[in-house]
Amino acid sequence: MNQTVLTKIVNKVALIIINNPPVNSLSLQVRKGLLDAVVLADNDREVFGIVIKGDGNTFPAGADIKEFAHPLKAPNLPEICERIENCSKPVVVALHGTPLGGGLEIALAGHYRVAISKTRVGLPEVHLGLLPGAGGTQRLPRLVGIRESIDIISSGLPLDAAQALKLGVIDALVEDLDQNLFEFVSNIINNGSKIRRTRDNVEKIQNTKENRALISESRKNLTYNGNAHQAYQKILDCIESTMSLSFADGLKFEIEAFAELRNT
Repeated sequence: MNQTVLTKIVNKVALIIINNPPVNSLSLQVRKGLLDAVVLADNDREVFGIVIKGDGNTFPAGADIKEFAHPLKAPNLPEICERIENCSKPVVVALHGTPLGGGLEIALAGHYRVAISKTRVGLPEVHLGLLPGAGGTQRLPRLVGIRESIDIISSGLPLDAAQALKLGVIDALVEDLDQNLFEFVSNIINNGSKIRRTRDNVEKIQNTKENRALISESRKNLTYNGNAHQAYQKILDCIESTMSLSFADGLKFEIEAFAELRNT
C-alpha cells in the first residue's frame, strides 16, 4: 500500500493527499501513488470531482533531486500531468506553502487552481541549469502569455499568491483549504462548470508580431548581458515553440530540451 498518497471520498469528491515529508517531493513512490489515485478517482462513478493537495507544510515543492543522478523511472511527471489534464471530471489543485517546479507543473495541468494567501509558486529549474520538464514551458504561456512566461521561467523567482492570481496562474484565493476548498469544488460541480484544460488556451500564444518581438528582444538581452547560458536559450526556444507547434509536439520539444540539459 502506498502511504505517500492517500485518497478520501468526501461528499462525492475524491480528495487526493500527497504525504511525503518534509516538502512532499515528487519521488518515484509519490509519482506512482498519485497516478494510481488519479486513475481510480477518474474511473469511480461515485466521484464527481477530484482535489489534489499536499499534507503538512506545503504542496509538493518539486522533484526529488536525488533521482537526477540516475535514469528516471516511470511513471514520469509529464505522463502524470497529462493524465490529470485528461480527467473526465473537474480537477482542482489546492496550493499552500511553496509549490515549485514539478509541484507547480502538476497544478498547471489541473482544471482549476486555488491557494491560500501565503502561498508562493514558481519554476526555479533555471537555477539548476535546467528548464521545466513536465509541461511548464507549454502550459504557463497559455495562462499568462509570452512576456510573463519569459520573466517567470527565466528568472526562476517565485510569485506570491496575489501576483499569481493577478496573472492567472491561479483562479482563486481561499482562507482555509479545508472548508473553503470544498465550497469552491461544490460550486463547480453543482453549476455544471466545464472542464478547462490549460492546453486548449491559445489566445495568449498567437504567432503575432508582438510575441515574436518579445522572443527576439529576450534573445538580444541574453547576448547583451553576456548571459547566454544554454538553459536560458532553451527556455526561450520552448516558450517560442508554443506559437508554432501543437501542444503535443511542444511537449515533445520541451522533453528533448530538458533531457539535453539534464545530461550536462
